[in-house]
Amino acid sequence: MEPGPTWLARASHSHLFPGARLRPEPGSPPLGAGEGLILFSDDSQADATLDGSVLSVGEHTTLKGTAIGPAAWEVELGGGDQPAVVRRRVLPGVAR
Repeated sequence: MEPGPTWLARASHSHLFPGARLRPEPGSPPLGAGEGLILFSDDSQADATLDGSVLSVGEHTTLKGTAIGPAAWEVELGGGDQPAVVRRRVLPGVAR
């Protein structure tokens, strides 16, 4: 059996964009390096991986049926139970 996600975070909206917030779910460790799961405000979800300040998010479909492709985002971690804030979309492998 594979281990579950390291962290679990609730997104402020049904998708990510600059300014969106990710708050650790109660009882979940703070966002940190490794694999996690994002729960969006419409109850859709996506697998994610945090590497430094880059959050790579897998594809998902919103409750209304909108397909959201995989993307990488630069995030500012809030620390502890403070939310992380999405800053901008980035291309994997491109210097920031």
